[in-house]
Amino acid sequence: MGEMTGRRSALGDRKRRRRMLGGLGVLLLLITGCGSGSHRRVARRAQRHDAPGVNAVAFSPDGGIVASGSSDGTVRLWDVRRYRRRGRPIQARVGAVSSVAFIDRRTIAVSGIDEVTRFWDVRTHLQLGRPLPGGYSGGMAVSADGRVLASGSSDAAVRVWNVRTRREVGRPFRPETVDIEGLALSRDGLWLAASGSSASGGGDTMRVWDVRTHRQLGRPLQAYGGASIVFSPDGGILASDSADTTIRLFDVRTHRQLGGPLRGVFCMAFSPDGRTLASGSSDDTIRLWDVRSHRQFGRPLRGHTDTINSLAFSPDGRTVASGSDDDTVRLWDARTHRQRGRPLG
Repeated sequence: MGEMTGRRSALGDRKRRRRMLGGLGVLLLLITGCGSGSHRRVARRAQRHDAPGVNAVAFSPDGGIVASGSSDGTVRLWDVRRYRRRGRPIQARVGAVSSVAFIDRRTIAVSGIDEVTRFWDVRTHLQLGRPLPGGYSGGMAVSADGRVLASGSSDAAVRVWNVRTRREVGRPFRPETVDIEGLALSRDGLWLAASGSSASGGGDTMRVWDVRTHRQLGRPLQAYGGASIVFSPDGGILASDSADTTIRLFDVRTHRQLGGPLRGVFCMAFSPDGRTLASGSSDDTIRLWDVRSHRQFGRPLRGHTDTINSLAFSPDGRTVASGSDDDTVRLWDARTHRQRGRPLG
């Protein structure tokens, strides 16, 4: 009980510091992101320019490349088959990187502490078009077809963008919170979820909207102090981490919690078929869970030497990529739980 109280106290302290610093124009928040969930850690490391840490990972649509975003403001592209870097690092110009996502096989979106989202050509490393505001507060999320992007901003609003035209779609979504802690977009771009500290008190809340109608779906959900949220591939389940180092699963339509909490915190990722949930934690391990039974698959994946910040499944579901505070990216066989190749970093 004392351990949980300590974590909640620390979480409250971090929120109070963010609010004070926000008034000074310094944005210190947390990513989804596992989406990845590491904005608070990104913020702390951003105060130390030489601090390591991989905050975000993402697979290309064909699974041949993993993009990793780091606290040093760079994005690196890794050849999955050869276990080596492709070209020089991309200087992303977003401050400490908090989120990365492939728009298509040639384009990646990158957001960071400077609260801006930029688009980069994977082959030439040149910026594509104008940047979009937002993307650090709560992170940045992209639909599976790369056409829709959602980003959080420091005015406690979530904006949805047409990626091709770079135009905002409709009015901002306002979850009635003092900040945006977590942000998720369903693969089809039809559902949007955001979490944060309720502006009216009563703890952290999480809301779900229909992107087309802007209507909120049901009542707000209790977020339990977490800051990483993610939809299942079919959009039917919303997973949320918690301050007590557990993950809770909710039915999106009924808002009912599905079973008991799962162990694990900081970041999550669903497999492409939605049957497996990967979780990364501060104990340096990754765990794979059966979404239906809530049972852990096999032993934890061990190899990292520091907190796991971000996870991603390959498009075929066979490989898990992980980014950590140990400044490495690692690839894992999702079936055998063995590390594939050497650490990337």
